[in-house]
Amino acid sequence: MRMDQIEAVVELTETEPPPEPLYFLKGVANIRDERMPIIDLKRCLRMVSKKQEDERKVVIVVNFGGRKAGVLVDKETKILNLLAEDISPPPTVILREPKTSFVEGVVTLEDRLLLLLNIRRVLTIKEIGQLRNLELS
Repeated sequence: MRMDQIEAVVELTETEPPPEPLYFLKGVANIRDERMPIIDLKRCLRMVSKKQEDERKVVIVVNFGGRKAGVLVDKETKILNLLAEDISPPPTVILREPKTSFVEGVVTLEDRLLLLLNIRRVLTIKEIGQLRNLELS
């Protein structure tokens, strides 16, 4: 994710059940005295988690079209300062898939290939609308 998309990285302590059964929503949490929906990134990406649900505790706070939300991730290991020339365009095999438009680029770091995500594209326009309309009282 790009730094300009991230408002904070915090530890998730507990969540309440979501007010609506949206597949991408893990629940609702109080983060820095603000109630916000918690989005499960693995569910959004249709990935199977190797970790138990309750083991994942890192939340990245992002603004989705006027609604702050926490994005639950497995872990945040380090923040990288990358130059534009360090980032390659996504491979064409990724670009052919309409559900992967959130991949902005690829970075090769040592022996690993990292995908640069545009977190605001992980949800569809319809899903962002559902997120904005959530009642969190």
